[in-house]
Amino acid sequence: MDSWTLRSIDFVLADEYMQVFERERITTIDLLTLEPTVISERCQIKLEEVQNLIEQLKKALLPQRITPDARETHFFTTGDTEIDKALHGGIALDHITEISGESGSGKSQFCIQLCLTVQLPKSVGGLDRAAVFISTESGLETRRLFQLAKFLSLQYPNDDLSYLSRHPGDRVYTILCPDLESQEHIIEYQLPILMQRVNIGLIVLDSVAANYRAELRYSRNHPNASSLGNIATRGNQLAKLASNLRELAHKHNAAVVIANQVSDRVSRSYDQIGLFSLDYQSQWFNGWDDTDIDPKTPSLGLVWTNNVTTRLALLKRPNSATRKSLRKLRIVYSPIAPTSEIDIAITLEGLHTVSEDT
Repeated sequence: MDSWTLRSIDFVLADEYMQVFERERITTIDLLTLEPTVISERCQIKLEEVQNLIEQLKKALLPQRITPDARETHFFTTGDTEIDKALHGGIALDHITEISGESGSGKSQFCIQLCLTVQLPKSVGGLDRAAVFISTESGLETRRLFQLAKFLSLQYPNDDLSYLSRHPGDRVYTILCPDLESQEHIIEYQLPILMQRVNIGLIVLDSVAANYRAELRYSRNHPNASSLGNIATRGNQLAKLASNLRELAHKHNAAVVIANQVSDRVSRSYDQIGLFSLDYQSQWFNGWDDTDIDPKTPSLGLVWTNNVTTRLALLKRPNSATRKSLRKLRIVYSPIAPTSEIDIAITLEGLHTVSEDT
């Protein structure tokens, strides 16, 4: 027996049938759309056998029934109890969580921190599972990974986490995808194989917009070189990316965390565009509203926004009293946690909450 190549379903086909279908160029679509008599005559297979194969394929394609237990959401800790409380448990499994923010806001720091907390024992809120870090820009900052692991092991003195401080990278699988072609190949083909072989609890993509921005700039300078300049084409690619990641998260009960870049949001008079315009409505799901200084908007537009389960925004505001910036973590939207805002700081220990008096 061998598995016929069908994405997202488990359909096993006997070798004798597979060889005949390959020889006669019978595809999955043919089995679902052609009359069984046509397939039977073309492949010289008994009609009853063809009908049986079609019924098996249809059953494999049926969506699985979701029970109340299956709908229960599980989490792993962010490494900070206050952030976990605000998120009603931490980083949710089987969800796509986006972390958006401008350069220097701490997106990569937070992602690296999560690559460590997912390795923590279940007794302290971790999953005791590995992480995958897919980078599209500069690669994983291993020095920072070791630094955070050292402080994280000290945070739980009652648990023996010395292994984490000594070998924090042993369960962090990382790869650099400098262009869109390699990114799509890794996520669609190599990542599913890795997750079958290794107990992965977290997939990190840092960042999602980098390669799309690069391809878009190239297509504008070379109109005949790429079709990415077409908004519909890019929308389909984004939907496919989200679908692949969501499928892996659901199949392996893992979390997906994606860092996203932002751009300046141009404010316009709402008297001219109206309160029902996208420009006005977007401030409730982008993360920045008209009351924010220098408002931003996450990259990749509404198509990508519709594929994100939870959006977190890291805000950095100037502080006139000190040279340091005031930092906040904002829960923009989530099916689990209400919208809220938390004061945070980024130190040697990582990203954590601070009191208002600090």
